[in-house]
This record gives sequence, C-alpha cells and structure tokens, in this order.
Amino acid sequence: MKKFRGFSYYYTLLVVTVLVFGSVFFLPHPLRIIQPLILIPTFFYFWLNITDPEGATEAVWSTRAAVLILGMAMLGMFGYGYAMKMNGQAEKTVEEQKSNDETINQLRGEIESLKNTIESSKKATESGETLGEATNSEEISDLLKYLDGKSENATPSPAPAATVAGQVRIINKEEVDVYQQNSLTARIIGIATLGTTYPFYESTGQWYLIEYATGKRGWIESKNTVEL
Repeated sequence: MKKFRGFSYYYTLLVVTVLVFGSVFFLPHPLRIIQPLILIPTFFYFWLNITDPEGATEAVWSTRAAVLILGMAMLGMFGYGYAMKMNGQAEKTVEEQKSNDETINQLRGEIESLKNTIESSKKATESGETLGEATNSEEISDLLKYLDGKSENATPSPAPAATVAGQVRIINKEEVDVYQQNSLTARIIGIATLGTTYPFYESTGQWYLIEYATGKRGWIESKNTVEL
C-alpha cells in the first residue's frame, strides 16, 4: 500500500505539472488563464510537500526550494520555447495554405478565362461570321485584301509591268528570299535558287521584280543577282 501511495503521489504530481504548463502555453485564451488558476494550489501543495518542509532544517529546505524553483524555471523556458516553435510551424503552415489557395484561385481564373475564350470562339463560328455572309461590300473588300496578303499564292503588289525588262541570275547564296514588296519588312512569299535565271519586269536599283514561278512574281535584292 505504501508503494501504491508513493506511485499515486508522484503520478499526480507529474500530471498536475504537465497540465499547468500545458495550459499556459498551449490552450487558447481565456482557458490558458482559468485552468492554471484552478490547478496552481494543487501544484504548489505537491511540489512543496516533496521538499519536506517539516522534516528538514531551514538550510536544507531552502536548498531544496531553490532547486525546485530553478527546475520550474527551466521547465517553463523549455515549454515556452517549444510553444513558440509549434506556433511558428502553425503560422508557416497557414501561410503555405494561403499561398496554395491563391495559386489555385489564380489557376481557376485562368481556366475560366480560357473556357470563356473557347466559348466565344465557338459562338463566333456558329454565328456564321464568314466572308460569304458579309453584306457590306467594303467589309468584303477588306477581307479579300487580308486573305490575299495571307495566302501563299498571293500576287505581289504593286502590279508588275506587262513586258519582260531583262533577266537576272542568282549568285552568292543557295536560296534567296522573294518578298511581296520591295522591302525587307515585307512578307516572304517564295525563294529563288542559286544559279537559276529569272526574268525581271522592274528594277529599282536595289530590287528586281522577278517571276520566280509560273504566274508568281515577287521582289528580290539586287545584291544577290547579276543582270544578264
């Protein structure tokens, strides 16, 4: 029975100590104040009783009390540090979750935007907004010019002269780009190959308007040619 009382005493002492420090550092407000206040009398009773204040001399009891206070202080600092670490990890987890939520919301917005774009494209296709259904002659003309500029078979402009002015042969490069206009910023519509002779219809000094394929004409730079 004596051993059981001893075990019960120290077990209760341990549980009360854990409850007091756990309440202070881990319970939410106001429980972190209320619960320690309830447990503190029991806490001090057990810890003061373990120092044996009645059976020890004043000097011995003072030493025991000092060791007890030091132990409680170290336990408190350990609990405080551990609580701060746990709070930091919790805050980090909350921030990561918030960042993940923002990323998910951003992705959802992009998906919704993409879906709206696809739906708009489908509606535009289904509404029949094509060249054949255009009713305004000016809009039809603009569409024809646009499609003419995008077609690989487009005839270069300005319109070439009706008669052949001469011939040029490609030199210097294996392939020379043929442009729709006499400008390097114009669209490339074909190629002229090294050593091939082409008829030209116009010359501006730096450019030749040649027939690079049957019925197809475009501009090439004169630096890559020799006139025959």
